[in-house]
Amino acid sequence: MKIFAVIVSILSLFGCILIPFLSFFNVVSFETYLRWFNIASLFWFLSAPIWLIPNLFKKTAEKVK
Repeated sequence: MKIFAVIVSILSLFGCILIPFLSFFNVVSFETYLRWFNIASLFWFLSAPIWLIPNLFKKTAEKVK
Protein backbone atom coordinates (compact mmCIF):
# COMPACT_ATOMS: atom_id res chain seq x y z
CA MET A 1 0.00 0.00 0.00
CA LYS A 2 2.82 2.37 0.86
CA ILE A 3 4.56 1.84 -2.50
CA PHE A 4 1.28 2.45 -4.32
CA ALA A 5 0.76 5.68 -2.36
CA VAL A 6 4.27 6.84 -3.23
CA ILE A 7 3.72 6.21 -6.94
CA VAL A 8 0.32 7.93 -6.96
CA SER A 9 1.56 10.95 -5.04
CA ILE A 10 4.64 11.41 -7.22
CA LEU A 11 2.58 11.14 -10.41
CA SER A 12 0.01 13.59 -9.09
CA LEU A 13 2.73 16.02 -8.02
CA PHE A 14 4.22 15.76 -11.50
CA GLY A 15 0.74 16.53 -12.89
CA CYS A 16 0.43 19.55 -10.61
CA ILE A 17 3.69 20.87 -12.02
CA LEU A 18 3.13 19.98 -15.68
CA ILE A 19 -0.46 21.10 -16.31
CA PRO A 20 0.11 24.82 -15.54
CA PHE A 21 2.89 24.91 -18.12
CA LEU A 22 0.64 23.25 -20.68
CA SER A 23 -2.04 25.83 -19.97
CA PHE A 24 0.45 28.71 -20.14
CA PHE A 25 1.60 27.65 -23.61
CA ASN A 26 -2.04 27.12 -24.76
CA VAL A 27 -1.68 23.38 -25.22
CA VAL A 28 -4.76 22.79 -23.06
CA SER A 29 -7.70 25.06 -22.36
CA PHE A 30 -8.23 26.79 -19.04
CA GLU A 31 -11.17 24.51 -18.20
CA THR A 32 -9.01 21.43 -18.81
CA TYR A 33 -6.29 22.98 -16.68
CA LEU A 34 -8.73 23.51 -13.79
CA ARG A 35 -10.13 20.00 -14.03
CA TRP A 36 -6.78 18.19 -14.14
CA PHE A 37 -5.12 20.41 -11.55
CA ASN A 38 -7.98 19.77 -9.11
CA ILE A 39 -7.82 16.02 -9.73
CA ALA A 40 -4.04 15.93 -9.32
CA SER A 41 -4.22 18.04 -6.15
CA LEU A 42 -6.88 15.77 -4.69
CA PHE A 43 -4.80 12.67 -5.35
CA TRP A 44 -1.71 14.35 -3.88
CA PHE A 45 -3.44 15.37 -0.65
CA LEU A 46 -5.05 11.94 -0.25
CA SER A 47 -1.97 9.83 -0.97
CA ALA A 48 0.96 11.84 0.40
CA PRO A 49 0.11 11.54 4.13
CA ILE A 50 0.14 7.74 3.85
CA TRP A 51 3.89 7.67 3.27
CA LEU A 52 5.00 11.07 4.60
CA ILE A 53 3.60 10.70 8.14
CA PRO A 54 5.23 7.79 9.97
CA ASN A 55 2.94 5.51 11.98
CA LEU A 56 -0.20 7.18 10.67
CA PHE A 57 -2.32 4.05 10.86
CA LYS A 58 -0.68 2.34 13.83
CA LYS A 59 -2.36 2.15 17.21
CA THR A 60 -0.35 4.07 19.79
CA ALA A 61 -2.91 4.56 22.52
CA GLU A 62 -3.01 2.12 25.37
CA LYS A 63 -6.18 0.21 26.05
CA VAL A 64 -8.39 1.72 28.70
CA LYS A 65 -9.41 -0.79 31.36
